[in-house]
Amino acid sequence: MIKVITTVGTSLFTNYRRKEVQKYWENEANINPQINNYNVETDYKNLLKENLQYTSRSESAIKTAIENYWLKDILTNIDINGDLQCIKAKGLNHQCCAEVQTLLAIAQHKDYKDKDLEVHLLCTDTTLSRLAAEIIAGIDFNPIAKIKFADYSDDKKYFAVDSLQVKDAKKFEDTGFLKLVEQVKSIKGGNNDVILNISGGYKALIPPLTLLAQLEEIPLYYIYEDSGELIETGNLPINFDWGVIEQYTAYLHNQSKRNKADADIIDEMRKLKLVRPDSNELSIIGKLIAEYSKQASPFTQTIFGYLVEYKLDEYYAAVYGREKVQHGVKFGEMKGSEDIDIFIKPAENKFITMEVKHAGFVLDNEEQMKKITKNLIHRATQAKNSGQGEIQEIWLMLYSYSNDKNPSFELTESQKRTLEEVNNAIKEDEVCKNAPFKAKHFYINSNELRDESHIYQTFIKSTLKEQKIIGIYDSQ
Repeated sequence: MIKVITTVGTSLFTNYRRKEVQKYWENEANINPQINNYNVETDYKNLLKENLQYTSRSESAIKTAIENYWLKDILTNIDINGDLQCIKAKGLNHQCCAEVQTLLAIAQHKDYKDKDLEVHLLCTDTTLSRLAAEIIAGIDFNPIAKIKFADYSDDKKYFAVDSLQVKDAKKFEDTGFLKLVEQVKSIKGGNNDVILNISGGYKALIPPLTLLAQLEEIPLYYIYEDSGELIETGNLPINFDWGVIEQYTAYLHNQSKRNKADADIIDEMRKLKLVRPDSNELSIIGKLIAEYSKQASPFTQTIFGYLVEYKLDEYYAAVYGREKVQHGVKFGEMKGSEDIDIFIKPAENKFITMEVKHAGFVLDNEEQMKKITKNLIHRATQAKNSGQGEIQEIWLMLYSYSNDKNPSFELTESQKRTLEEVNNAIKEDEVCKNAPFKAKHFYINSNELRDESHIYQTFIKSTLKEQKIIGIYDSQ
């Protein structure tokens, strides 16, 4: 089964409202008195204005007109402007709207022809979009295609995304689009059999949805204008220069830090479309990148962090001897992914524990630092209780990225206080109280070879040097 995430707009109504279509119904009504020459214009405008006084009657009237005269194959011979041909196809007007036309084209695509399609209709937070979704969800595609609609709450076969509309740009950027991102990610889950149909919906959604599809590796489909040709945009062989984005990580995740940032930094972020042109608030792209920088960047703890740990293991093995240094060690009650990143035994009855973290993700994050402090104490305690000897030192190794040739690192007053709090917590612990706490830092510089597309290539090929790792905090 393939999940087809489909954004819903209002082309179901705008196509029917075209003058050529209404002219056709006038002629048909003159020929066949049983045909109700119903013009949706007044009710459409009521719904467009969200005129609640007329909403119920207008919804019912438009729905009746669309279902009776626009979805059916009654339009067999109509030729609009010589190019938009409404096709008779087993009881359904294929070109009634962008959403239906694209769904049918996807169902006939060589990759999906024999597969069941579960369609997730995502509509905007407007009356017209919800009504369009309701009508589309009521279409029976059998025997044309194996299409069924996903069920949502209250017996609805569509999902209305909160705050997703075009009248309030700030509301759209602050809430609506991110809600849409959440829903797309929720539908996808861990499933790779997901595609995105963006033929319908507001055009303002297309650029950020294209970016989202690239980040989530979701194939994207749409119908090219009036040609009826299905266009596919798969996962492109490109990626983001996360090394550039990484410089602004702290600002992406901290509004207060952005407000205090130098004007040059904000200007640079504006050039990258990360913040709005008229304020320090994140743009839609900025919010999307901020969310994905936690999981998709090669600088995250789950990806690039592992590479950093291996390089540190290599370095300290050269310093202390291979037999005295271990990477990813578990002791006692350490389960799952929990381990000591680098474990060093300078002497038989002495050991050093090291936690490796990205400076930009943790130093200014109070919750992260509380978690790190707890882990530093717990893991050192487990090593001691497992008979590894006395705790010689507890290290927190931090790394950052820099484009500068000779970068320098200096703690802010707030960061100094944060590390002091870590030390105080260690001193208050019964097992770790006598262990000195040290924080060290080193920079990962941008790649020196221009033909290398990723910074980690240079980093992996190089060897860490003693002068690159500097002490930034020492409790002794």
